[in-house]
Amino acid sequence: MQERLGFAERMSNVGASFIRPYMPEQHRAFFQSLSMLMLGLSDKHGWPCALPVFSDPGFISSPTNQELKVSALPSALEALDCVLAQGEKVATLGIDLSSRRRNRMNGLVSNRDTEGFSIAVEQSFGNCPKYIQTQALTVKAMHSKLKQEISSSLSGLDEQARWFISQAFSFYIASRTDEFNDQENTGLDISHRGGKLGFVKAQANTLLFPDFSGNRFYNTLGNIESDSRVALLFPDFQKSRALHVQGRAKIHWQHTALESFVGAERIIEVHVQKSTYLDLAATGELMEYSPALDKTGHWPDGN
Repeated sequence: MQERLGFAERMSNVGASFIRPYMPEQHRAFFQSLSMLMLGLSDKHGWPCALPVFSDPGFISSPTNQELKVSALPSALEALDCVLAQGEKVATLGIDLSSRRRNRMNGLVSNRDTEGFSIAVEQSFGNCPKYIQTQALTVKAMHSKLKQEISSSLSGLDEQARWFISQAFSFYIASRTDEFNDQENTGLDISHRGGKLGFVKAQANTLLFPDFSGNRFYNTLGNIESDSRVALLFPDFQKSRALHVQGRAKIHWQHTALESFVGAERIIEVHVQKSTYLDLAATGELMEYSPALDKTGHWPDGN
């Protein structure tokens, strides 16, 4: 991706200092302060999953700068057939919606039991607060200890799912490389995407959303070029519900809608094959939209 867009030489120098094989002290302290952690996992068929883990602050710890320990499990893990086992690749996104801070860490599951899991660090790096909407979250007591049965699942999208997506101002996207091996540049990624209400367009079983200018690392887009399978989680914290979709993504380098979105560099299309409603173990209220969204535009009528 960087070579195609002319950023390879510049980003090679940045990447060497920005992406580390350990977590700096600031990141370790940040993860330990969180009540929500987003995970990028694979299911039993190799499809990405995008799942949150909720608990009271302190449920994440960092015994060393190369290890993250999580004392909770995603409640929908078994319901979606997602794999969280020793030796498996995993991606994490630590995000504090109240302060719009976020940091990323990818690695290998080094231990897993009935209470939680640990991750050995392969890549650790920060992210800017751009496009994150400020929200105040409250974790539901003891909910993180419960297994979750999916409330409903369907092939593609129905009218209710399309309406649910039309009300979203953010989502999380999990992606993967085509192959997993012992190299740290293979594996999974979990990223945040934000926009104005309705920035994701749903038509039949297809989603379209603008890809705004970012940090030029192209974690998600590079993965899509390698393996088109993705998972998107659309949360509605006001109603403590989310829609999890899995499908195949395609990058549109040229699209008529780009003229309507300031700062958008591509349009991403996702053909949804499966969608599942989940309950969330947290409630939340929108406090403020990201100021970066002020001029980002809307979908043109009729397109």
